[in-house]
Amino acid sequence: MATPNPSLVERKERWARKMATKEKPPVRLGRSTERLPPGQHLTQGFPILDLGIKPEIALKDWRLEIGGLVENPKTFTWEEFNALPQFEDVSDFHCVTTWSKFDCRWRGVAFFTLAEIVKPKPKVRHVLFSSYDGYTTNVRIEDALDDARSWLRNSTANRLRATTAAPRA
Repeated sequence: MATPNPSLVERKERWARKMATKEKPPVRLGRSTERLPPGQHLTQGFPILDLGIKPEIALKDWRLEIGGLVENPKTFTWEEFNALPQFEDVSDFHCVTTWSKFDCRWRGVAFFTLAEIVKPKPKVRHVLFSSYDGYTTNVRIEDALDDARSWLRNSTANRLRATTAAPRA
């Protein structure tokens, strides 16, 4: 059995403390200009940007595959993924395309939950994400394990389209 990654353990403990103090997601009532990063503009909507490719994935065919440098590679069906522990949060969303939206409600599976199941090996430095539309991106493992990250299923009480379901930062 591999030695647990200390970074993973510390971050998971911080996540557990954060979630243990929450009965429901807090909603920030005050609008502060300090919340809007330089160069961003506030939007009331939720712009959907894509590569122009919108694959139609029936939920019976949807899969989340996790492999690579993990002890337990796993492929989740839609039902299996949604059966995992869920959490809710409210946070601001700042897109790299310069728009921001305040007080977004999120519901989904914590990245920690997935990491606990597949157990990334200690030498893992990055996570590569790819989607049905061919988009890929990579994230440092310590950023993926940050307690503000999650795998989304719902946003602002609306189910995300298959092409927009992605890790949030």
